[in-house]
Amino acid sequence: MKHKIKPYWAVILVLTGVSLILNLTAFSKGFCDWYTDHIYPLLADGIGRVTALLPFNLTDWLIIGAILAGVMMPVLLILLIFLRKKPKYRRFTAGYFKSALMLAVCVLTMETFNWLIPLRGSVLGQNAVQKQEYSLEEMRTALNRITEELNTAEYAVERGENSRLIYPSRADMEQRVFQAMQAFSAEYPRLAGYYPPVKPSVFSDVLEWMRIGGYTNPLTMELTKNKYLTRLYEPVLIAHESAHHQGYYKESEANFLSYMALRNSSDPFLRYAALIELYFTVADPFYEAVQAECEAKGLDAADYLAEMEIVMPDALMWADLNNSYAERDEAYQADSHPLESFTETAEQIAEVGWDTQAAVLQEYNYEGDYVLVMEYLKAYTS
Repeated sequence: MKHKIKPYWAVILVLTGVSLILNLTAFSKGFCDWYTDHIYPLLADGIGRVTALLPFNLTDWLIIGAILAGVMMPVLLILLIFLRKKPKYRRFTAGYFKSALMLAVCVLTMETFNWLIPLRGSVLGQNAVQKQEYSLEEMRTALNRITEELNTAEYAVERGENSRLIYPSRADMEQRVFQAMQAFSAEYPRLAGYYPPVKPSVFSDVLEWMRIGGYTNPLTMELTKNKYLTRLYEPVLIAHESAHHQGYYKESEANFLSYMALRNSSDPFLRYAALIELYFTVADPFYEAVQAECEAKGLDAADYLAEMEIVMPDALMWADLNNSYAERDEAYQADSHPLESFTETAEQIAEVGWDTQAAVLQEYNYEGDYVLVMEYLKAYTS
């Protein structure tokens, strides 16, 4: 007599098999790029349009549900010790854990379709240069160029009394970000797609403790932001997460695209916000390289820099940053934070998470944006 595989296990085996095959196929960057260009948008936009209709952040509720489901597992196992002779309870417990297994397999399958394959494609879908070394002169030239643009942009934005920045409304700003990203699709075609709204998280205080500005959930294709972002950084974060939604899942890619799309925007505020981030992106590696050079040659870094003719940011930028931090802190203090006793735990988890991500992504992590920025600037000045 033949034993038929039950539908439950058949689904488990099929989903697991599909995930394994796709993970093996994903070793081919060419396949990943083709998939991200042709298949991924159908899934990402389809799911994103549905979840965009919800007036709340579905991801937040899924997180709450996952935590509660996880807490229930040891409770059910402990109760099973005392209720093991109850057939109904045994069936309930078995069904609970089978449901959990099915859910986990479905999640892994969706993560493969909506995140892992696009992540493993070529840089920017164009085999862009990712590893490169630059001379101090090249680095200085790029830094001065960005700083000059920054010093011009800060006077183009709308200001009020005492030269305080006047911020656009969040809804208007978000739409302008999407328009800037779509305009940049002339160079990076994937950016022409659909852009779902970015929803604030009810766990924004936890995200703040973990130094997370936002994230993209491959299951719901929702873009989530920390509501305590500074107003100057918020448009960059929205652009960054929107780049993920378009299939650019490497952090270096998303940083680069967010900076350059907003820098190329005709909107003064978006341009200013992007140039601030670009300044630190090109300044930090430059000053680190100068310090290393001076230590190697026994030179005084201050004297060395004085001879290099470095363009410095105007004081107005620093004032804008300080004001934005103060406004962020004021907004945070105005809210209650019932989970504040877990701040240290969240910070410790974040440290492990950031270190793990850096180890896994390596040159594709956030710092990899420097090379992409440098190559882009070189291409448009040569």
